[in-house]
Amino acid sequence: MQNVVIIYGGKSCESEISVLTALSVFSSVKNQYAVELVYLKNGRFFIGKKLQKIGSYGNFSIRGLKTVTFMNGKMYRAGLPCSGKKIDCAVICCHGGEGENGSLAGLMEIADIAYTSCGPLQSAVCMDKVFTKYLLWYFHLPTLPFRVYQKGEESVFSEIEYPVILKPSSLGSSIGISFAQNKEEGEKRGIEALAFDKKVLIEPALTGFREYTCAVFREKGDIVVGQIEEVISGGAFYDFDEKYRGGEVKRVYPAQIPIALENKIYRICKKIYECFEMKGAVRIDFLDDGKLYVNEINAVPGSLSWYLFKGKGYDLASLCRILIEEGIKEKESKDALFTDFSGSVLRDFTFGGKGKGIGKTDA
Repeated sequence: MQNVVIIYGGKSCESEISVLTALSVFSSVKNQYAVELVYLKNGRFFIGKKLQKIGSYGNFSIRGLKTVTFMNGKMYRAGLPCSGKKIDCAVICCHGGEGENGSLAGLMEIADIAYTSCGPLQSAVCMDKVFTKYLLWYFHLPTLPFRVYQKGEESVFSEIEYPVILKPSSLGSSIGISFAQNKEEGEKRGIEALAFDKKVLIEPALTGFREYTCAVFREKGDIVVGQIEEVISGGAFYDFDEKYRGGEVKRVYPAQIPIALENKIYRICKKIYECFEMKGAVRIDFLDDGKLYVNEINAVPGSLSWYLFKGKGYDLASLCRILIEEGIKEKESKDALFTDFSGSVLRDFTFGGKGKGIGKTDA
């Protein structure tokens, strides 16, 4: 039986949501794999049976838990470097923070462990809304015009047309987002947003728009696109309470939209997945006010967006199995690449002395 770890938590405003995702994944795969929950908290990785109980997180204590680390394809208990357990794949369930900014993917690369999410580059780009915009424009994908606000650049609020939406660049799709009707509100909301991030994305605030989400993953070389969901929000934008606490929001999936629009969303999702060289389950959000715009790309969506694939014949267990298989296959492909070159540079390198001329320096 393959050894799988589920990594979740992390330094993120959506850390609590990642706990729900991780416990759902654990329940769905625990009979298929030798699986271990690994909770990332304050820069440390913890394991322990009590992590399987939701009540352990409200007033979190490390009592009864063990600290682990990852290297050489294994998970090690802290202080026991000779007792490592081989890890076949890590299922990354961290929303935001280390899970989506590329840090955790980078750690898995260094530790030589397969993982289920996008790589460090793709994760970092999609976590940063501004850089996502740059790539969407580069690949000629439809997205709203935008401006970027940073501390000391308050003149931007005199140069834009209102109303606008302000979004901390590197947070999730629903935290820290605000709405401004005029310059005064824009300046105030901009300062508030800087408490979350050092740069803020500013976009025109659409009216009378509809919002869609669609998820995608790869299976045996083919890109699988899930059903499209329409999110009907009760406010000016889809905020955290509506998303996670059952606020005034209605979800309709599959969305009741024309087939031409459905096909357009599918084409865009596939193009983004290919052009951004993505991996794992990814959710792409759209806005539609008569013209369709790509809003955001979520590299580790809540619940891995598994429910959007139900209509295509997948449940959470089968989705996770595929993500694990694809993660392992991706690592095997990378392992086959030529990454080591034994040359004479270091052998011939000298500091201020006589050498063979290669790498010679007076430093």
